[in-house]
Amino acid sequence: MNELKDKVKEIVNHILLDLESSLQIYEINYYRGRDSMVLQVLLQKNQPIGLDELIEVNQLLSEALDQIDDQFSEPYTLDVASAGLEREIKDKDDLHQALNSDIKVNCYRKFNDKKIYLGKLNSFDDQEILVEQRDGKSIKIPFEYISKINYALIM
Repeated sequence: MNELKDKVKEIVNHILLDLESSLQIYEINYYRGRDSMVLQVLLQKNQPIGLDELIEVNQLLSEALDQIDDQFSEPYTLDVASAGLEREIKDKDDLHQALNSDIKVNCYRKFNDKKIYLGKLNSFDDQEILVEQRDGKSIKIPFEYISKINYALIM
């Protein structure tokens, strides 16, 4: 299955390069759906993704995948979509892209009497993140307390 995901990733990256697009791969999933296997390609960029962009990538990817149809053991549904505005921040690369963005931090257990923090990601290192909360106060949250970090829509 990883071979298949790697091949799809290579094809998608080639398509995005040809389109001179600022879109990036967020995640590729291949799983059993309700009626068939689903090949899901989630894309991201620093601004909202237009439906026309998704349609164009979907069409080009569909055509490219038709050329390697023998790689799939059974019929599948192709799903090209945006990873969403409140997508998960999974690793250090994602954290780097999220600098100065609004985030939501969920903690495994209370840290300074709270389990959820909302604010702007100011910085991070190997031990912790620095979040400027909505009240203007900054807090350093150690990674050992963090269960999940997402982009957030803070109004």
